[in-house]
Amino acid sequence: MDEIPRDERIVSDAEFLDALDPKRRDLAPIRRAAARGDLDRARGLLVDHFRTRRRPRWTFDLRDGRRGVVPVGWGGAEMGDPTRADDLLRNRFLIREDDRSVVWDFGPDLKWRTAEMRQLASTAYRFKRGNFFRDLIIAYSRTRRAAYAKKFSELVSRWLADWPLVVGPEFHPDSAILSRADGHDTMTTAHRWIAWLDAIYGGIAFAREVPLETVFGMIKSMWFTAIQYRTYERSKYVPANHHLWERGTAPLIFGIMLPEFPEVRRLVDQAKPVIVRHAGRSFLPDGGYEERTAGYTVSAIQMFLEPLRLARLNRVALLGRRELRALKRCSEVVAHLTLPDGSQPDIGDGLADGPRTAQLLGAATGLLRSEVTAVVAQKLGLKGHVEPEDRKAVAAVRSDRRLPLAVHYPRSGYFAARDGWSKRSSAMALSVPGRGIPNHAHDDALSLQLVVRGEPMIGTPLSELYSYLNRDQRAKRQLVRGHFYAMTSHNVVLVNGEPARSVRSLVSSWGPKPTPVRTEWEAHDRGVRVRCAHRGYPDTRLSREIDFEH
Repeated sequence: MDEIPRDERIVSDAEFLDALDPKRRDLAPIRRAAARGDLDRARGLLVDHFRTRRRPRWTFDLRDGRRGVVPVGWGGAEMGDPTRADDLLRNRFLIREDDRSVVWDFGPDLKWRTAEMRQLASTAYRFKRGNFFRDLIIAYSRTRRAAYAKKFSELVSRWLADWPLVVGPEFHPDSAILSRADGHDTMTTAHRWIAWLDAIYGGIAFAREVPLETVFGMIKSMWFTAIQYRTYERSKYVPANHHLWERGTAPLIFGIMLPEFPEVRRLVDQAKPVIVRHAGRSFLPDGGYEERTAGYTVSAIQMFLEPLRLARLNRVALLGRRELRALKRCSEVVAHLTLPDGSQPDIGDGLADGPRTAQLLGAATGLLRSEVTAVVAQKLGLKGHVEPEDRKAVAAVRSDRRLPLAVHYPRSGYFAARDGWSKRSSAMALSVPGRGIPNHAHDDALSLQLVVRGEPMIGTPLSELYSYLNRDQRAKRQLVRGHFYAMTSHNVVLVNGEPARSVRSLVSSWGPKPTPVRTEWEAHDRGVRVRCAHRGYPDTRLSREIDFEH
């Protein structure tokens, strides 16, 4: 491809079909029909090809009425509750899966490309990931109700009509913004691409109620979107999880799952060295991840494990032993830090809850053969949230393996202790930053979290503020954003009522540089004693001593 087209609207169906691999025999009838101008037949043959193809393999397959299990990680409706799908029939979209009050109601006249939806870093950012498509996939696969397929068809066709991808001049090899005018970035767009792929393998895309033109248009749009990521072939390396996703994980998935198009298939070789490089450079000496946020650590490891699973399913070589060892070690750090309620320590941006942690523990067991992650999932009662493909591996590990009651990861900046490994145990977690890479850090040195008999009691009260800040562009310029990162919203001591860094100085920040903490600890008969201190304030030494008794 001499030049990547940047406007989806001006690419004709004939040009799209001409991008098919001319060397593949199974695609020859499609190309012949297109060459003689019979585009209707060519479109139908292409859609039928995607309905029946056996390779590549996706992580599940419900096409042609086949019975299967949808991923647990989709949430909600996999337990048979159609409420979210029924809300979609009325154009009501749940934005936050853990809060049913955060709903986007489009009303009867659905239109995607609105002023609000075109924002970057707002509620629309979550919405444009397209997770809601999965609610319809689940509901349709369980009930075969025509209403769900019709709504899916409406949502996709309106997206294609209202919001064709027009790549702006701001997109270049080191940019994450596809279109500032329309509010499209490469991370969110890749998530939506995968949601559409889920619709293909979930079977709803081939329901009788979905017109062939809609399915064809969706596949064409997926091709157009995927080739935009060829721009990243000349991208510089950046130590951040979004870089791993946009330059590595997502393009590898595109390339493996759309091999019919040579230009998209090239993304596999483009993305593999990116993923390998991140796996070799992203982990700290004590095994933790370079971004000092527990929730992002879980997300980042999943960004490695998702392409690893897909690569193995399709016999694509990806990571070597050294990289796999680093992933396994970090997964076991996450396992050792898991609190009795299944969540990760409430440190950094957002919170990794029990289901998210469980999915990681299961994947690390199934793909990396970690016994530690399996035992933690068993002891904390998280097996029900493990993905189906990993459950057998988790169940095969004996649960009598001993696990540590106290762990300290000095470079990663975590200390955790507990009185046992069960859902009813008590535990504590401390933020004790080392001198690691500071991405997504907070001004939270010495912040304490406490779980009593399985119930969170003391922690960071505004851990979810980040998600709510993203609802409103104006909030990014207000003091509330700085407050999220500052000491004022964490469980710490202020000197003379003031934080070491002012709230205002952090308004435009993506996280301050961590304040290094000196930490000493010792186990005793009834638990553990921790002493930690830092000099983050001028001419002041701030210390904290904790006795955690069983």
